[in-house]
Amino acid sequence: MRCALAALETLGYRVDVIEFVSSEHTAKNLMLRAERAPSAPRAERAAAEYVELRDRWGVDPAIERLLGDRLAVSPRP
Repeated sequence: MRCALAALETLGYRVDVIEFVSSEHTAKNLMLRAERAPSAPRAERAAAEYVELRDRWGVDPAIERLLGDRLAVSPRP
């Protein structure tokens, strides 16, 4: 979840995580709400956090494959 949040912030979105509960759904669900709000400092911090999380856990996030070149982060070492 944090990796997807950081990826969206890297692209210039302000992201909120919303928790909602409904009897029609599972007991607990999370929803990301993203609003376009470019901020260079926030994007730079988010890109660094994204790369750090991705490399620490050694994962290949689907959001990186889906966004391709639009997600300007350093390639995997």
